[in-house]
Amino acid sequence: MTDGIAPQFVLNGAGSAATFAVIVTAVLIAFGLAWHSIHAERHSASRTVVRGCLALRCASLVVLGLLLLQPAWPWTVTSRQLGRIVVALDVSDSMQSADTAADARELLQWGVGLGWLDRQATEEQLADENITRDDALAARFKTLRRTEMAARVMTDPQQGLQTALGKLGELEGRLFAGETTATTFDELTEHATNPPASLHPTTTQISSVLRAALANDARKTLGVVLLTDGRDDSPSSTLALAKSFGASGVPIYPVLIGSTHRPRDIAILSVDAPLAAYRGDRPQIAVTFSAHGFEETPLMITLIEQGVAASQSQTVVATGVTQSVTFTVAPEELGRHRYQVSITPRPDETRADNNDREIVLQVVDDRSHVLLVDSEPRWEFRYLEAALARDDRVDLQTVLFSQPFLQILDAPFFPQTWSEIKEAPDVGRFHSRDLLILGDLDAQQMPAAIWGEVEKFVSEQGGTLVLIAGRHQARLVDSTPSLSKLLPITKPRPAHPTMAGTEVAGLQGWSWHLTPDGERQAFLQFATDNEANRAVWSVLPGATWAISGEPKPGATVWAWGQRIQAVAGEKPADVPLLVHQHFGLGQVVWLATDSTWRWRLRAGDQFHHRFWGQLARWAATTKLSAGNEFVQFGSLRSSYAVGEPVTLQARWSGGFAQQHPDRKPRVELRRGEIVVSEAELAAEPQRPLVSSVELADLSPGEYRARLVVEGVTPLPSSVDAEFTITAPQGSETADVTADAAFLESLAQASGGRLFRLDQLHELPQVFPAFAAVSSLPEERPLWDRWPMLVLLMSLLSAEWWLRRAGGLV
Repeated sequence: MTDGIAPQFVLNGAGSAATFAVIVTAVLIAFGLAWHSIHAERHSASRTVVRGCLALRCASLVVLGLLLLQPAWPWTVTSRQLGRIVVALDVSDSMQSADTAADARELLQWGVGLGWLDRQATEEQLADENITRDDALAARFKTLRRTEMAARVMTDPQQGLQTALGKLGELEGRLFAGETTATTFDELTEHATNPPASLHPTTTQISSVLRAALANDARKTLGVVLLTDGRDDSPSSTLALAKSFGASGVPIYPVLIGSTHRPRDIAILSVDAPLAAYRGDRPQIAVTFSAHGFEETPLMITLIEQGVAASQSQTVVATGVTQSVTFTVAPEELGRHRYQVSITPRPDETRADNNDREIVLQVVDDRSHVLLVDSEPRWEFRYLEAALARDDRVDLQTVLFSQPFLQILDAPFFPQTWSEIKEAPDVGRFHSRDLLILGDLDAQQMPAAIWGEVEKFVSEQGGTLVLIAGRHQARLVDSTPSLSKLLPITKPRPAHPTMAGTEVAGLQGWSWHLTPDGERQAFLQFATDNEANRAVWSVLPGATWAISGEPKPGATVWAWGQRIQAVAGEKPADVPLLVHQHFGLGQVVWLATDSTWRWRLRAGDQFHHRFWGQLARWAATTKLSAGNEFVQFGSLRSSYAVGEPVTLQARWSGGFAQQHPDRKPRVELRRGEIVVSEAELAAEPQRPLVSSVELADLSPGEYRARLVVEGVTPLPSSVDAEFTITAPQGSETADVTADAAFLESLAQASGGRLFRLDQLHELPQVFPAFAAVSSLPEERPLWDRWPMLVLLMSLLSAEWWLRRAGGLV
């Protein structure tokens, strides 16, 4: 707004006293010449005409002088910008619940918050310890979803909350679940009960809306108001983010929506099943469930394989605590098998949509074929060889160059030379292997020719290579071109953490921390829940040494090593302990330490054997599922949960890529014979032989992706690969109890406050008055406006007309 206008003109043309003097002098001289012209004209015209011409000339000179002096009219514009208040509504699946277990106190508090009850009268009731439950009020809330409740308190004009907050700052509405998006308050009620699928409502990530609130904005963020029940899939990361809010002076004000009393409900918490199994295996499917409020009630749990008439059922008596049952299946046909596990719903439970889960089991032929090679029987080799050797579904062959030989047997226990690995003509000695594990090998044990065969195994045959760190790798990289290309890191160098003197073996070195990319890898799962899986990895015995390096562009870090106990005053750096990169048609996994055997500390085979067994099966099943000699095509996994992006990838052979550098591949996504979408594959900048596309927001079901490259021969017209979208393995609806304790900790960490619905009238009072005041000087030039030009031309024209009329022309 404009505060005022300066009371004087500014002459911009008079930049200095000398300039001003020159302009004034010139105008005065012109006045003198005009006066002198009267003497020459007074004999030729009447006195009236002469004086009129003189007046018009003088007026023209005044206007011309003003134009030369460039007058302007200045003023100052003062603007007031309010701060920013983010109001975010949780629209996840748990917020679609109606609270049937609310007690009398909660019902009264909600009634006041929604304006259904008189505040003063209800406060007197709330002060009484013995509150009688109002059945009529309970019936009104029985059908009211949490999202509807939250939207009403924000948008109801009678409550005036939106108006009150709008006077304190500029309101920014947001919806959130697994993702977040901006919205207007007019759309808040509409989306409350029908959230967009792009928000992934099957999960809750409060951290997503907090990160959006921290995004760069010219306005000062005064605070974040969260209308939520407190269910969160990543509470530890959300709390860490809340602490950064507190450090930035941005408080979080959670508003508790929902009852803190757990409702009567039956829910499947998790289903633990292997991602893949071999033909002839009898894999087990473990179902964990809860049945709160149904103690001593018999429950029927059924496992059905879709497309197969047979089913399995078990009857279990509910105990009121978490329980588990196990089913054993025996799939014979190769490919994907879809199973659905369900618990028969009860008519009086809160919701029935959490009583069933779907899982997908990939059945592959035969076994994983693994070749393990090392220089000597170090601890990593001993435990790794023992773990894989006793796995019935792993075909293990071993080469150990240096080993004790007491000559009791006719020959050493393990082969000692490459010549003992049979080499097939034209395809090399590794062609029949799914997984090649190379330990600490020197230049004599791994000559350049063998490294060339390894490179061909990965890039052309689509094999998986695992490189386990040893003291020789750092020295071999510069002299071994194939190793330098295969290794996912650059500048390898030994690294040793400085110990802080702890005597506990498991609390030394670098602890393991999965990255988001690592968490998406099924073979790195030690628990069905992401939070529990992170906890397992973080407490695994640490790596006491590693070969550190810089991940290559295009490589992906799956796990970082963080110093468990650092020396006082030291700022330790993270070390990439597990790094992955695609190489040609295959892939390379770099394990930067040889200490996974330490995971057996007080745990036996629980983590060490599971890690290597799952990795062996992963290597056998991650070869892209379709293709030919020119391209391998498929999804990176055979099964995805709803909300997860699906990556489809085509890996081209080197010869085909050179022959068709301008290829334009696309994918047709089909359900049955119906094409549901199409997308073009784009070449990845760091991997010219790989083209990929990411598909999002797919609904549950079976999909077939068809690779099409128009006008290219001899590539077949289409290559098909299949994948499945299943319901997520989360706890979003497993327990819909509002988590007030978590929201309280969130508020305290950020310097905010937790509000109940009946306390929302106090919310505007916690925001401080803020307005950023800025002053901007402006001026309006007067000399370059069209009226000045019209005035000057009018004066000159009038003087010319008067001279003509008086006979002076």
